[in-house]
Amino acid sequence: MAFNVVNRFKSLDFWQLFLLKLVVIYLVLHLIQLYFNESALGAEVNAFISNFIAKGTVNLMEVFSIASHYLQTGHGAQLYVDGSQSVYIDHSCNAFNIQKAFLALVLATSFNNKHLLWYIPVGVLSIFLVNIVRVWALALVYKYAPNMLDINHKYIFTIVVYAWIFVLFLIWVNKFVEAKRMSA
Repeated sequence: MAFNVVNRFKSLDFWQLFLLKLVVIYLVLHLIQLYFNESALGAEVNAFISNFIAKGTVNLMEVFSIASHYLQTGHGAQLYVDGSQSVYIDHSCNAFNIQKAFLALVLATSFNNKHLLWYIPVGVLSIFLVNIVRVWALALVYKYAPNMLDINHKYIFTIVVYAWIFVLFLIWVNKFVEAKRMSA
């Protein structure tokens, strides 16, 4: 029976194996994230990252001469723009879900690619930067068109951020994954 399962895995082409690995890796990362978020360390890390995103957003606001600041809260950060309360950044805004998708996509193609050591950190950092721009844009929408916040938060900026993940994946596959493995 076990031999039969092994033979089935060996008979999968690259894309079938990729999809199987993608689902398994994503589920494992998701379970790790769920467990981590419930821990004391997870709460601290999530608060740190939420504040990091808030600080990055405030810095970006300063580039455009927009007065802003944030206040650290127990689980996140409250952003203020021009003295008015704006968006709240908590652990659901810290881009872990997006990074989880990125990691699963990249790792599902290859575990032994020498470029993983630099591509994953660069990709994660770029996701943080895109997320800071997303929060910045949401704060501006909240200030100038609050009736548009919901659609932008749920749909528009979500599509933009996941499109960035897709671009990162395309770069990874086209530049760093061996072409002969993909055509197999």
